[in-house]
Amino acid sequence: MRKNGYVRDLKKAAEGLGAPVTDYRLFDYCGNPLNPSGLVLIDKAGMTSSERPDIQWRCPLTHSALVADAMGFYSNDTGIVYPVLAGVPLLRSSRAVVASSFENIVSKKMNIK
Repeated sequence: MRKNGYVRDLKKAAEGLGAPVTDYRLFDYCGNPLNPSGLVLIDKAGMTSSERPDIQWRCPLTHSALVADAMGFYSNDTGIVYPVLAGVPLLRSSRAVVASSFENIVSKKMNIK
């Protein structure tokens, strides 16, 4: 699991971040007994990033800090923007957009000069 980069200890990580886990179990059917599938149901309403100022979003490509905005997540260091679609941030490297003018929009909204 470690060698292939599989997710491990998700329930423990979620609880450590204060996210309420409402269901945790293995599925009844398992296609591969060496890799059983399970469910970790996390109550999204119970934890939001605005309530957690210690969370710092990072660019998946460059690991630079991202500034959150209703239109997207912007990296001041690189000019890369990750869009938000229907309230869901698309923080995947395949969704990255280079948009140097986005910095001005973010700066104006935050009154940064």
